[in-house]
Amino acid sequence: MTFDIGQYSADIANAEFDRVDRDFMEEGTHLIRIEGVPAITSQNTGNNLVILEAQIVSSDYHAPETPVKHLFQLSGVDRWKVQRNLSQLKSIVSATLPAEARHLVTADIVNRAFSEGLCVGAVIKVIVKKKTSKNGAGYLAYSFLAGPDELNRGDAPETTAPSGNNWNVSESAGASDDGADVPF
Repeated sequence: MTFDIGQYSADIANAEFDRVDRDFMEEGTHLIRIEGVPAITSQNTGNNLVILEAQIVSSDYHAPETPVKHLFQLSGVDRWKVQRNLSQLKSIVSATLPAEARHLVTADIVNRAFSEGLCVGAVIKVIVKKKTSKNGAGYLAYSFLAGPDELNRGDAPETTAPSGNNWNVSESAGASDDGADVPF
């Protein structure tokens, strides 16, 4: 017996896309291509999270093309953790900007990076190190850096070139005091 899938078509079309099952980044040095940065409120805890969703370009731990993620909790944790996460998110936005504009991270640029997805497609470097806290507990420390310029400009071979860095630095863009173009 069959049924009419049409009765569900509007619900399916209006549903959110299913999330890809992703691994957390492990200790090592990774080049990742950003695939998304959704900002969500957890249904379980009510905490605000930003999820860095990416794919491995190269890594000394993960296989190429492995889907990976990293979570940044912006509420429901100690203030120092929120500040660390805010600093790391700023580093990610900076890493996606053209080299001449990396110091120009403003609230508008951050909003565009995450809300409009302008950082999607950029390749960044993530260094993950095992460390030990003052209390003797082990943890992973993450550093987010700009990836190789050739991967973000598309100069690399087709197999590793990103779909494109979406920041446009044009002559019509505003200029900062030091002459560097603002990327919009």
